[in-house]
Amino acid sequence: PVTNLHGVLSTGHCLKCKKPVDSSLLMEAYKTGKVAYCKSCSGVIKPDILFYHEAVTEDALIRMKQEATSADLLLILGTSLSTSPVSDCISF
Repeated sequence: PVTNLHGVLSTGHCLKCKKPVDSSLLMEAYKTGKVAYCKSCSGVIKPDILFYHEAVTEDALIRMKQEATSADLLLILGTSLSTSPVSDCISF
């Protein structure tokens, strides 16, 4: 299994009404460099990723620990392993 601790760009939700949005709306915003707005309430759409200073969810941390402790092989990508929580994976 793959655990995306910092989220994925292919999904998103409205910051106002919290509804999930169609990925095509996000993809169009990425291509044009414009902010995406919710079709239901005109709120700003945020991709389901963590921005700087946003915390990893408790569920993701629990899933990370469970998968890291039961894995035969652990591939950790996109990190220097110098900061927590991902650096903690190598100590489980």
